[in-house]
Amino acid sequence: NHNQITGIVIPAEIKVLKSSAFQGSSLTSITFEAGSQLTTIQDSVFRSAQSIKILNLKDTKLESIGYGCFDAAIGFKRIILPETLNTLNEWAFGYITDGDLVYHFKGPMPENIGPTAIRSRSNTANQKWAFCVDINTKGTWPIRKDVAFADAELPVVDGETFTEENYLGYLYPSDLPGNN
Repeated sequence: NHNQITGIVIPAEIKVLKSSAFQGSSLTSITFEAGSQLTTIQDSVFRSAQSIKILNLKDTKLESIGYGCFDAAIGFKRIILPETLNTLNEWAFGYITDGDLVYHFKGPMPENIGPTAIRSRSNTANQKWAFCVDINTKGTWPIRKDVAFADAELPVVDGETFTEENYLGYLYPSDLPGNN
């Protein structure tokens, strides 16, 4: 709840972001130093942090995202996840946004995904989530390819521009178990 701090650099030697570390913060940017050793993001770390639009974890060693980590963090538009990610706990991305969101997996989708790992705040017909997966996946989520994703915002991050062709597919929040 420190609303004076808008940007932070996480030192490479940090291995765990502890529970509620950035809860309710006014952060607009988080940068991870080169060689980041981050393996775990515990429960509620970004809960109600509403100003971060892009979180780039691709160069970390992240393995696990905790319960309620992004609960009510409604500013997110794009999250880039590393290939080391193995576990999305229950409610990891619960109630994360009211709008469209792009998840970019820099590897396969995680093997251990809680049934409520992603849960929508509202089930509007226009809300969609896109998934870009860089490696073939055994993912069990109902990824769709039957409707164009053209109306969703596909941002430019770190000089990378993405188009609809880059994405595995997308889903409507109402497609996920418990989001009806």
